[in-house]
Amino acid sequence: MTKPDIFPVFQWEPSDIISVLLLGFLFFWGLYMLYQKWARKVEVPLWIDLISLIIMFVILGIEILQFRDWMKEYTLLYILSSLGLFVSATALYAQSFISLVTTIFLSIIQPGEESSPDIPRFGPAEILEHEKDYEGALNEYLVLARIYPYHPSVHIRIANMYLKLNQPRESMDWLKKSLKYLKKDEDVYLIVARYCDIAHDLDELSLESEMIDYYLSKYLNSVYSKSLTARKKQIKEKRTREKDSLLISLEKEPLDITQDDINQKGLDLKKGIQLEKTIEDSSSNNLNNESHNEPQKSAQKRSSFSELEPL
Repeated sequence: MTKPDIFPVFQWEPSDIISVLLLGFLFFWGLYMLYQKWARKVEVPLWIDLISLIIMFVILGIEILQFRDWMKEYTLLYILSSLGLFVSATALYAQSFISLVTTIFLSIIQPGEESSPDIPRFGPAEILEHEKDYEGALNEYLVLARIYPYHPSVHIRIANMYLKLNQPRESMDWLKKSLKYLKKDEDVYLIVARYCDIAHDLDELSLESEMIDYYLSKYLNSVYSKSLTARKKQIKEKRTREKDSLLISLEKEPLDITQDDINQKGLDLKKGIQLEKTIEDSSSNNLNNESHNEPQKSAQKRSSFSELEPL
């Protein structure tokens, strides 16, 4: 009998190629989900997490069966490969599993309309906020944002925390995110007005103008559109004043220079030169007088000293 090789020798079949393609899809889809959630901070819907988990378990089952076919005579290698596959899948899809389990758990322990899993519970975060632990409250709100990605009240509270932590740009990002899920005209106006106030304090006139255009494009006939239109007009006037302040008015500098102006400037220049020459002559005369008076002063000092000497 021939001993089996240390590693199996594969003879590729169509099922093997399909298995490898499924394994690659499982890996790259998991990386894509992690990139969307952690790098870009995109709020992935819960149904996408559910479908991703179903696909993961189906592909894992297919791969386990395929591994068993590939490694019939290599039990240890089969066990290690299966464990490695489970560890990789857990690392890639753990966030989706946690989100799904958390939602199901909340729906079980909080039944009823008042404590529905669709309504976030702000109790722990509000306690930290009341104690002025804004960083702790922000972390609690960020956890709620992952559980309730479509709830605008969570986004608004996160924006408030960033504003209290002196991070206005992050606050603007979360205010802008909440606009996607607000339906009432009044609620949208309040968020737009607050966003514009922060942008105005940061002197970001372009961002302020863009947000006003966003509101006017959706609610042109609203009762609040008039005030926002007036605010946009003020922004344009401020931009015009800033541009004018950077330019020198041509009226203050005449372009036509006559010969009389040139002659007058020449006379002023000559007067200045003569005045400087007069000052230099007077200063040189003073120096000469002082140099002539120094021997006389020294003689007077010697004579006075001689008067004090004893006979």
